[in-house]
Amino acid sequence: MSMGKTFRHGQILRLVTDQRIASQEELRRRLAAQKLRVTQATLSRDLQELRLVKTHEGYKSEAALPEESTPLPPLARALGEFLLDIRPAENPPPSMARNLRKPPELSPAMTPS
Repeated sequence: MSMGKTFRHGQILRLVTDQRIASQEELRRRLAAQKLRVTQATLSRDLQELRLVKTHEGYKSEAALPEESTPLPPLARALGEFLLDIRPAENPPPSMARNLRKPPELSPAMTPS
């Protein structure tokens, strides 16, 4: 790890420990105020490498979070937020549906005598 990256990681850890940092942009601005210019992509990689996760209280160390607060994968999180109920469909598969269809009823004029 380069000296610049090690120093930057230390500054990121110090900032998120001392202050509530709500977004990557806010963290990028605070680092820029310390004369550390980083791109969003670099900052995103740094946060991953440092195992920092975004919480409602700002960025925190993944290890410091209680077990149930560990972030869910995006699909699981979306399902948890938006899905209310899952039930199997009650319609039969198309191959069975053909066998279940009733033949059309004949009108009285068309019935054989």
